[in-house]
Amino acid sequence: VVCLVGGDTERVTLSESPSQPGLFAGSLGTTGDASEAPHHSGGLHVPSKSSVLARYADSCPGRTVEAFLLANILGSISLSASTLKVGAQLGITVTDRQLSPDPLVAEGIRVRCRGTGGDEQPVNLTETGVDTGVFTGFATPGKPGSVSGEPGNEVLCTHDSLSPPMILQQAALMEASAVGVVTLNPPQCKVGAAVSVTVVDSDLDVNRFAVESYPTLVTLSTPTGSVAVPMTETADGSGVFTGTALTRANATAAPGELGVVAGQTLTASYPDLAPFEEVAAQVPVTQSFAGAFTIDPSPVGLSGVPRILVSDPDLNADPTAVETSVVTVDVQSVGSGGNGICDLSGACYPMQATVNLTEMGSSAQFFTGVLVTVGVPDAMPMDGLAAGSVNVMTGYELTFTYLDEAPRQTLTERTSIVASSTGSVMLFPNPTVSGQPLDVTLTDPDLNSDPLILLTAEVSYSVGPVDCAANPTDPDCLLRGSITVTQTAVGSDSFTGVVYPYTVGEPDPCELRCIGLPTAEGAFINFTYADNAPAAMRTATVKMVSQGSIAVDRVGVG
Repeated sequence: VVCLVGGDTERVTLSESPSQPGLFAGSLGTTGDASEAPHHSGGLHVPSKSSVLARYADSCPGRTVEAFLLANILGSISLSASTLKVGAQLGITVTDRQLSPDPLVAEGIRVRCRGTGGDEQPVNLTETGVDTGVFTGFATPGKPGSVSGEPGNEVLCTHDSLSPPMILQQAALMEASAVGVVTLNPPQCKVGAAVSVTVVDSDLDVNRFAVESYPTLVTLSTPTGSVAVPMTETADGSGVFTGTALTRANATAAPGELGVVAGQTLTASYPDLAPFEEVAAQVPVTQSFAGAFTIDPSPVGLSGVPRILVSDPDLNADPTAVETSVVTVDVQSVGSGGNGICDLSGACYPMQATVNLTEMGSSAQFFTGVLVTVGVPDAMPMDGLAAGSVNVMTGYELTFTYLDEAPRQTLTERTSIVASSTGSVMLFPNPTVSGQPLDVTLTDPDLNSDPLILLTAEVSYSVGPVDCAANPTDPDCLLRGSITVTQTAVGSDSFTGVVYPYTVGEPDPCELRCIGLPTAEGAFINFTYADNAPAAMRTATVKMVSQGSIAVDRVGVG
């Protein structure tokens, strides 16, 4: 017998059946659907859906008889996983050329999946291409709308093969899953700020003995763009993953940064594979303001207390509360090469400090604090240095650093340590009397910072029946204030001002033309100057006394 498929031919020798004379039978091996299967002697290449023709030349009577059949290959069904977390996507693939009768159309079929609770659901599969005979689709056992999927039980998917008629099945064992959560911090994204992303999902903790990472797990997006956020597990087996992305104004965003615009919504999302769904969190994008800060005075006198002033509206998160911020300080001695402070032997030591700043009132948007510089006789660090303090010598350089979170940038200010002079306050006359001018003189070369401008300074005062400078909390020290003293000449180290103390009940000698201080006989008037370097309060006190008198009762000629 000659068998033919297309251009492939094979001869088959048949043997007569011992029990049935005249009945001859034999067999022929075949190969399947490989696109270019080689010809093997004794075998025939039979593509699916092809016709196989068997031809027998009957010699008596002389004729040729034929028979044919349509070849099909047994279908198969496979699942994407043998174990599956509840709610995860279960991929289903059926390969069956019999189900693709139209070679010009990608067709569809259905399989049946039975849940762990005995419920069934038809699942639609779609052919991967025209006349491929491969159909794919998915189910999500345990998720609402799909078959049940209790942990510890199996989900069974079934395909009915037509020829030969056969039921083909595959099963997947269900495992417990965790619902993932993604969060964004801070609760609003200011333009140019860094955004922290956290994902909590124990299903992502594949190896509980290792810290795992996912380079593209989370997508951070706005209507105008998106970036992938690499996520790293916080510890072995924690199931908590964190990552950070930097935002910029839309026109200035660099590769790896997310361009944002105030008024947009920022979305962080990631595909939770079990249960299969997109998990997302959103925060609003708000306008940011560039911060600024100053150091005063600059340069800083030895053992001085420079004040730091930061202006940044972004720090005012709560307009009803007084908030805080920080500035860091790094100290370098002369010639240290960036290694800190160095002693005469050449040994260097790091010297840094953190200065806590406090908002100057709720919703003030200005934050202030002071650095205490401690003058030392040599470069050796001193033990017991208080927080917010540094050791310094004349010539040292101070670098102040403020991290502006939005737009994210590092701001720095540099100043140096110079020799300082001790200030003093003098009062004249002392004691004083009612209605007479009291001269206040402040002397401090450190205040003579500009040789071209006539400068001023502030001196505070207090009046009471006791020495208020020595007893600052005395309840009778009620009258407090300050006066402005003016440099006696450009380039001078001295500053002067005048007040007019007078006894209560007597006319005010100033009548708004000068500074009058109502007081009483025997009272103390204290004047205090806050010397920045060396840091100390310089005080002077004068006592109010009664005025003497002289009388002439008779005058004689000559």
